[in-house]
Amino acid sequence: MASVPSFQDIVDNIKRGGLNAPMRVSLIFILICLVIGSYKAYRAIYPPPYFAKQDNFKIVFPDSVQPTINKVASTSDGSGGKESSRIYSVLNQALGTDYAVYVTTYTSLNASSLSVTATTITLQDDIEQLAQNDSSNLSNGKTISFKGVTAVEATMTPSDHSEATTNLLAFLKNNDLYIILGSGMDQSKFDSFSNSFNFTN
Repeated sequence: MASVPSFQDIVDNIKRGGLNAPMRVSLIFILICLVIGSYKAYRAIYPPPYFAKQDNFKIVFPDSVQPTINKVASTSDGSGGKESSRIYSVLNQALGTDYAVYVTTYTSLNASSLSVTATTITLQDDIEQLAQNDSSNLSNGKTISFKGVTAVEATMTPSDHSEATTNLLAFLKNNDLYIILGSGMDQSKFDSFSNSFNFTN
């Protein structure tokens, strides 16, 4: 049985001016392995984003895991309109981390008509309501610019300290409220997650 030629054998034969059939097969195999290896290395550095078509955004969840999507049925928003929500989340119980994007659509909202001050007040009210529902306290709140819109970032800590602190970033676009959350991670990991967010429309 013929032995499989080494890479050096292939190089030597190329220098001598030719490759026999086994060497051509080996060269093709080596090139395929190089392409696969390069692709895996590229994806490790630049993982593909998850596309949320309904809510017009993309974001990179850890290890490119597909998120669990929970939908909240449409209800009255208290001002004559309707609101409906989707929660995209990736929970890793072993690591104690939770990456999530909350999206609420308000039929009566037009964020582009709001001033920066009005936007900030609206976002602060929203995250305060979220913290209250979660029996948590807010801290480190500040207004920033994010992806071309006004955003509010803050830290949410359970009142009884029974769970990990959550970093959050809230912003409005059109008639949607977005809240990016990261629990059980340091600020740099949350920043990497939130900065991978982009609007697709």
